[in-house]
Amino acid sequence: MMVTIPPTRQAIIDDIHMKLSIFSVCTMLQNGVGFFNLNHHAEDLFCKILNEFKANDGWNLTNVNPKTLNHPGFDLVDDDKHVVVQVTSERTLSKLKDALTKTSPNYKGYSFIFCPLILCLLQLRAGAKML
Repeated sequence: MMVTIPPTRQAIIDDIHMKLSIFSVCTMLQNGVGFFNLNHHAEDLFCKILNEFKANDGWNLTNVNPKTLNHPGFDLVDDDKHVVVQVTSERTLSKLKDALTKTSPNYKGYSFIFCPLILCLLQLRAGAKML
């Protein structure tokens, strides 16, 4: 009879980090050759992750892109908490400025979160307080 030892918390965190890292690298490689479908999956994935991390704050982000493909300025919104999030594989100042410029004045007063995939992953790995 084989005894299964449950994984430690650190082993689970390491496994999640490895899978997210692979996802991030695959996304960057595919973007490099003009394929952007993983970016849309990243929006849904980070919507769930951020909602989980901010559950105590009552966040309920939703992905706006199923309603409007490539919504200008941001990808996720929580109208009750007045938060918008741009999930991106780019981590450039020009991408940030572009997202801020394209965000509609209807969202004035909302907190704007810029979430480059690789930086979010590094924060998760380092155990940094997110947002």
